[in-house]
Amino acid sequence: MLPPGASAAQPAPVLLNIHGGPFAQYGWNFFDEFQVQCGAGFAVVYCNPRGGSGRGDDFARALIGDPAKPMADDCYAAIDEALRQHPELDANRIGLVGGSYGGYLIGWIVGETDRFKAACSERGIYNRFSRETTGDIPTAYVYLKKHTWEDPALYWEHSPIRRIENMRTPMLLVHGEDDMRCPIEQSEQLFTALKQMRRDVTLMRLPGESHEYSRSGKASHRVQRFDTQVAFFRDKMP
Repeated sequence: MLPPGASAAQPAPVLLNIHGGPFAQYGWNFFDEFQVQCGAGFAVVYCNPRGGSGRGDDFARALIGDPAKPMADDCYAAIDEALRQHPELDANRIGLVGGSYGGYLIGWIVGETDRFKAACSERGIYNRFSRETTGDIPTAYVYLKKHTWEDPALYWEHSPIRRIENMRTPMLLVHGEDDMRCPIEQSEQLFTALKQMRRDVTLMRLPGESHEYSRSGKASHRVQRFDTQVAFFRDKMP
């Protein structure tokens, strides 16, 4: 989605949106988040990487045993192809937006590349070990095929926070304080560790909000979230 005025002569900053689930998919339908981002002057790139629905069992099961890399590789391929097809996109100003499993993937991506200028990670998972026994649905067992007590090192290996020393991308973390799916301690861990390393990170806490704050949260919080997100990317990708 291109914002008004984008052209090869005046390319727009880009936001790569990564959906959660991961067994879900973006479609050809109205989505308020894309409209807000595009209306604020950002080009929006969105894709359906492996692990999602809509393309059969093999596509959905591609993350079993490797819950991040196939999905991340598809996101890299999507942004590369979007840049190839659209000179209206500014290759030097690309940000990341994603929530839940999308937030997990953003944590993974910024731990392995400095390519992206900024990242807004929402209600994400950053320490698979602690999340598995605090969230309301223990999902990592599906992908890793072992429980935490059977192989703690395996859970740590697939946790984005393991590579925190590599995280230099400015980050905005957003989390509902009453989130039972991905408890806020996930963002607290990443925020505190990054702050201790003097990295550029902000944590936006939404009191009284669950995992669904972006869809069914208080109107005031939804507006504040959009305002904060837009201001963050405008500041980091001028």
